[in-house]
Amino acid sequence: MKTSLIVYASALIFGSVGQASSQNLDFDNIEIYADQVAPHFYSLTASKNMDPLHPEGAGGRIGVYVGPDAIFVVDATYPRLYQKIIQAIRKISDKPIKYLANTHEHRDHVSGNVNFGKHGTTILARQEVREAMIKPQPPEDTVSSTDPARLPTITYGFGPPVKIWMAQETVQLIPLKKAHTDGDTMIKFDESNVIMVGDFYRNYGYPFIDLQEGGTVDGTIEALTVLEANSAPDTKLLPGHGDIVSREDLKFYRQIVLEVKQKVLDAVRAGKSKQDVLSAKLTAPYDSKVNGGLDLLPGGKATTADRFVAAVYDDLKRSTP
Repeated sequence: MKTSLIVYASALIFGSVGQASSQNLDFDNIEIYADQVAPHFYSLTASKNMDPLHPEGAGGRIGVYVGPDAIFVVDATYPRLYQKIIQAIRKISDKPIKYLANTHEHRDHVSGNVNFGKHGTTILARQEVREAMIKPQPPEDTVSSTDPARLPTITYGFGPPVKIWMAQETVQLIPLKKAHTDGDTMIKFDESNVIMVGDFYRNYGYPFIDLQEGGTVDGTIEALTVLEANSAPDTKLLPGHGDIVSREDLKFYRQIVLEVKQKVLDAVRAGKSKQDVLSAKLTAPYDSKVNGGLDLLPGGKATTADRFVAAVYDDLKRSTP
């Protein structure tokens, strides 16, 4: 059932080579791949080894549900990939893109919102995502911080799932406690048996708990529990970065978070410094099994073991008496 579409384009309608260079991405040569994961659901990912921060695929994954009369998109990656994304979608369907939902507020998932918004798509996200996007945006995305088209127009908080009924699909926007960020949502497509996870789970690198954006280690553990509870053995789980997985694949990831949390908590209670904890190499038992976990990516932004352990330490340090 799985097919691949490789979409080529000679130029994008947004940005230029010079602008792309400021972000160290060659947008002109990035390709978009569309993989069918269910009869009416597709995963869009971009070229590998083109994005310094995401060598497993440039930007974040996009989900596309294609209904008989409308399309539902999850996440929007970088704005200068919009033209190629639309070309990929139009190879699948010419139906209008009615909805776009964001899994969280990071730029590789939301900065492309503006292009969808300008073409009439209704954007949905947590209120926390909208509040984060009101702030000045990264200059390399060339998105105006005052352009309302980039902002979610329907928002919600932490609580019961928000349900959207389409012709042949029920979409559940399931808010999560503070996990990867303070605005995480996983998005479940009931009939397609697909969940767009976002970034609290990934299988490239170690977990990224973004403390600056409100993420927490306990919230990450709970989010994994909620994800498992909402999935069946054959549910396709599509993380924001990395390979498509099943519920069974969550066990090892959750084990890492639980065990590292306990080891760090013991160290904090023993009065150990952050450097002591990092020097202990607490992730050594898992390093050989975590793809990209030791990769040194630019700017300290890698999802490395040290970054993960440091975030766990800082989170527990501030919450442990």
